[in-house]
Amino acid sequence: MKTIAIIQARTGSTRLPGKIFMNLAGTPLIWHVVNRLKQVKNLDDIGIATSEKQNDDKIECFAKSENLLFFRGSEEDVLERFISAAEKFQADNIIRITCDAALIDPVQIEKMIEKGITENLDYVFYDPKIDHVYEGFEFISLATLKRIQNFTVEKPYHEHVTKYIRENPSFGKIGYLPVGNKFLKSNFTKPFKLSVDTIADFEFMNKIYTRLYKNDTIVDLGETLDLIKQNEI
Repeated sequence: MKTIAIIQARTGSTRLPGKIFMNLAGTPLIWHVVNRLKQVKNLDDIGIATSEKQNDDKIECFAKSENLLFFRGSEEDVLERFISAAEKFQADNIIRITCDAALIDPVQIEKMIEKGITENLDYVFYDPKIDHVYEGFEFISLATLKRIQNFTVEKPYHEHVTKYIRENPSFGKIGYLPVGNKFLKSNFTKPFKLSVDTIADFEFMNKIYTRLYKNDTIVDLGETLDLIKQNEI
């Protein structure tokens, strides 16, 4: 069983165009996403799936420069893009990654993969009733994506890859990872998120990376949460 991380990426964000190439501690945001994925020990490979639009040529150049697997497909039917990318990459299971989440957790991704494979699950995430800090990664099998594609025609389910199984948990065999107390949002007095959708989000992430990033290590999520809790970021 081959498990491949597929990064969903495009430059045409409506709120913050080109955000994935914004400079974060000296390198593009998307580079940090890839670097964090490289720490995941039980991943078989890393790929990027983007659109066929000309303004996403830059993403193809980036993928080639990093020796990543690469696929270009529909901009709007992201579900189709993921299925085609997974087939091209010969993946059985996918870790779906959003390219604006610069603090994806390698340890949690490892646990996600282990649980998904050992328990033969269709989808692995966290209990939706729990408000947690994890953003930007989830486990789903290619077979499940194909079932969703065959079962749905509504645009939102093809634009948002895992929306259907999240809303219909009986559709497949789902497993939820536990969330440690440190990673519950109820511990924090002010709201925050760890993905970049606006310039304010980027400035917040840049503060984190300016404080914690070192060239030989990735930013630790636990350390980040400590600083947020102490109102130091």
